[in-house]
Formats: sequence, structure tokens, C-alpha cells
Amino acid sequence: MNNNRFLQRTENNFNQSLFDSLWKRNIGQMVGADNNASLPAVNVSEFENEFLIELAAPGLMKQDFQVKIDKDLLTISSEKSKQSLEGEGRRFTRKEFNYSSFMRSFHLPEGIRTDHIKGSYENGVLKVSLPKDQEWISKKIKQIEIE
Repeated sequence: MNNNRFLQRTENNFNQSLFDSLWKRNIGQMVGADNNASLPAVNVSEFENEFLIELAAPGLMKQDFQVKIDKDLLTISSEKSKQSLEGEGRRFTRKEFNYSSFMRSFHLPEGIRTDHIKGSYENGVLKVSLPKDQEWISKKIKQIEIE
């Protein structure tokens, strides 16, 4: 049996957690010529009052990021152009520095206060705080009277 088919079947049959179903599947794509590069790793944590997205992107600066919301889709992207470092008497015998672009998108669950989303970038990690709407949360919790 073809191993790839087995993996595809296993992934298709895998039950996603409630958390995954709220966030649906994240959509990501890599833009650029470097096919060996990968998307930045992401952690998504849930706290009582917020969700926190942490995206590992060392070597960038905060102005390299764009964070946008369109309806319930949060998109984090970066585009860093390749700069020619040769010239001025410099010629590379080996060059491994590479800059590429990426885009990661996430479907937001209900109850996020999109007008209060904040981001910060420190030590190679972009953090995006998604505060929960406490009024929406309290409406969701409903006490049922037993007769």
C-alpha cells in the first residue's frame, strides 16, 4: 500500500478537537522562490479572557508584519524582499541568508472583540492577543431550571 495514501486516509479520519473545530483549519501559503522554507510555527492558547496567537518569526522587524481582519478571517503576513549584498568588494563563496514571504490565516471563533486585537513582536515571536467579548460569553452560558 502506498504510504502517502495511508497518511492521507489517517489524516482524513482523525477527529479534530473542539478547539480545532472552532478555529477550523488554518490556511497558510508560502510565497517566494525558496521551496525548502517552511511556514512559521504557531502556538494558539486559550485563556479565560483571550486567545493568544504566538508566531515564531526570528530575524524580522515589527514593521515587516501585516495583521489584517476580514470578517472572521485573521491574516498574518510578512514580505521581506531579497537584497543584493554583493558589491563594494564583496563576493559570496557561500550565501545562506534568505528572506521570503509568508501568510498564515485563521478563522476566528465567535465572541472575539476584533476592535481590541493587539499585537507585539519581541525576541523573534509575534504575539497577537484576541480578547473575548465577556458579554457574548455570559449570554452563551445559560442556567436551565429543573422542574
